[in-house]
Amino acid sequence: MLLPMLTIYQEYVRNHHYSLQVLAECKQREKFVAILRRLEEKSSLQGRTLETFLTYPMHQVPRYIITLHELLAHTPHNHVERKSLENARAKLEELSRQMHDEVSETENIRKNLATERMIAGGCDILLDVNQVFVRQGSVIQVLGGEKSKLQRARMGKRETEVVRQCFLFTNHMLLCTRSTNGKLHLIEVSGFPSPFLTTNYTF
Repeated sequence: MLLPMLTIYQEYVRNHHYSLQVLAECKQREKFVAILRRLEEKSSLQGRTLETFLTYPMHQVPRYIITLHELLAHTPHNHVERKSLENARAKLEELSRQMHDEVSETENIRKNLATERMIAGGCDILLDVNQVFVRQGSVIQVLGGEKSKLQRARMGKRETEVVRQCFLFTNHMLLCTRSTNGKLHLIEVSGFPSPFLTTNYTF
């Protein structure tokens, strides 16, 4: 009963990466984003997003494997269904290994989509499926240039230091502030070509 249905899961796993790519491309359309936001704000969803629902089928196979392990633990070795259960477990474990590889490939897209959701007003560069996330963390920004720094020193004033949230990608670096509701807000960085991102950075 279960094994004939595995082809459905295999096809879904095989195309899961592409489904997230299509979602990222669709989110570049204002009408799609407006409809998606309206639907995801429904109380019946309990805060779950479309990405969450796309991932749910991936969680079912590990549960099936656990169930089969428990069944086998209580099935005598001479039982007529023992070999069928062992065969089903082997097939599911093989599918699980394929899913693990697929999850690794799609993790970057999911990370970008999750970060894009956190930013107030969104961020189009994170909808580029080729934009690879590197790392994130907190940085301290010293406000003011060299001239103002000398002027403040003469006047006995200290520099203003503020903590920023930093997201580093292959081609961009985002600096944000975090509001009390958890939303991120892109900030301007003087000396760079964009108000909220830097390109061609070096360390």
